[in-house]
Amino acid sequence: MGVDIINISVGFKEESDILKSAIDNAEMNDILVIGAAGNDGTDSLYYPASYDNVLKVTAINESNIITNFSTH
Repeated sequence: MGVDIINISVGFKEESDILKSAIDNAEMNDILVIGAAGNDGTDSLYYPASYDNVLKVTAINESNIITNFSTH
């Protein structure tokens, strides 16, 4: 039994070679990595969500519109 999904509910404004390497390794092993896009309402990049091989998640309202505090 192994891992299928890794959720990372934190974000950093600076990239990390160690974190990127771990995410790349997860992808090579068919593990989905999910990352929080951020909650500052800007278009700032947050890592690990900003890596191409991470599924980014953010908040929407009841009308399925991105909230004003969600990073986009």
